[in-house]
Amino acid sequence: MSGIDQLGAAMIVAIVDATPFGIARAAPTFLHPDWLLCVIEVGLCSSVIPYVTDQLAMARLPRATFALMLAISPAIAPGIGLVVLGQVPGRGS
Repeated sequence: MSGIDQLGAAMIVAIVDATPFGIARAAPTFLHPDWLLCVIEVGLCSSVIPYVTDQLAMARLPRATFALMLAISPAIAPGIGLVVLGQVPGRGS
């Protein structure tokens, strides 16, 4: 079994092992109408929208431009955090 196959098998075992506990603890949140909207919003804003915009940009931009965009993204994030959220970057940032 190759390394990637072992990783896939380990992820399946982890999912089977952890899912019952996760469902049991998260069910009250997912079933509450007020929190359900928040859960959907977090899922859309944190995963779906960034993934879709990356895929659209990758399809439309030249490779070098997309690679540059990905490379400078970590450097731009603290500036956006400072301007939009008022977060001052520290030494560990």
